[in-house]
Parts: sequence; structure tokens; C-alpha cells
Amino acid sequence: KDVSRLVRHRKIAIFLCFATIAGIFDSFIFYYMFWHLEEVAEKTNLKDHVKLIEGMTVAAECLFGEVLFFLISGKIIKKLGYIHCLSFCFFCYALRLLFISLMTSPWHLILIEVLMQGCTYALCYTCIVAYAAAIAPPGTSATVQGLVAGMDDGLGFSIGSILGGFLFQAVGGRRSFQIFTCL
Repeated sequence: KDVSRLVRHRKIAIFLCFATIAGIFDSFIFYYMFWHLEEVAEKTNLKDHVKLIEGMTVAAECLFGEVLFFLISGKIIKKLGYIHCLSFCFFCYALRLLFISLMTSPWHLILIEVLMQGCTYALCYTCIVAYAAAIAPPGTSATVQGLVAGMDDGLGFSIGSILGGFLFQAVGGRRSFQIFTCL
């Protein structure tokens, strides 16, 4: 009963849609970025280096992108506000997806992820969690957090994985990333 009352709040319903879209983008990038990297590596005769590049990409994402943005995200959210911050994150997702689709060398992915992982995943996730707490009616914070996590990490990841798989099989990595850029 309480959950259905919460979802009827327009702010919460719209926010849950945003959380789902963020999950779709995260899932697609998480599951298909390295497949696309392998396609690019094969075309550029760098297939022998692909595992090194993948490892360096993950290290760059975590150490430079996420750590930095998790530290400063509160200040960014305070300066921009929740709505503008979410809009900024989705703009950055579009840029990240576009840059990944346009890379001509597997080595480019390391730079793309250093620059874009923080302002997409880390900042967006922090903003989603903080906004969920801010809009939750009194006594419902844990429920709203659970709903948001379910929409982002559950429904969003499922849709991103399935849609990404169909697209990747039908049109390949480069085109799939370009299509997701337009979403």
C-alpha cells in the first residue's frame, strides 16, 4: 500500500524513470564496451594488447574517474542542484557513448574512461541516491532508496543488457553505441 502511494507522487515516478535510464546506460556500457573494444582491436591489429588495455581501462575508471568524482560529487550537486546535475550526467553519458563509438584505436578507450566515468557513473549514482533521500516523504527514505536501486540496478540493467544484446548482434558495436548515444 505504501509503495503504491509513493509511486503516485509525480516527482518520485519521474525520478524512477530517470534512475531506470541511468541503469540502462550503465548496463550497456558495462556489458558491451569491452566487446566493442575487441572489435576495434581486431580491425587495428592490436588484438594481442586487448587484455592489457581492458585492465588499464578498469584501473583508470576506478582510480581517476570514480574516486575523484565520489569525493567531489557533493559539491557539484550543491552547486548545480539535483535536476541540473542529472541533466549534466545524461549529457555526459551521450558524449561518453559517442566517444566510444568513434574510437579508432583501442588505446583511446583509456582516455575516454578517465574523462567520462566520473561524470557519468560516479556523479549520477551519487545524485540519484542523494535525490532519493531528499524527495522521500517522511519515514519512507529506505523504501524510496530500495525502489530507486531496483529501478536502476534491476530493471535498468535488465533492459540495457537485453536491448544491447539485440543491437550488438544486429548492427555491431560501433553502431550500437551510436544508437545508444541518441537515446
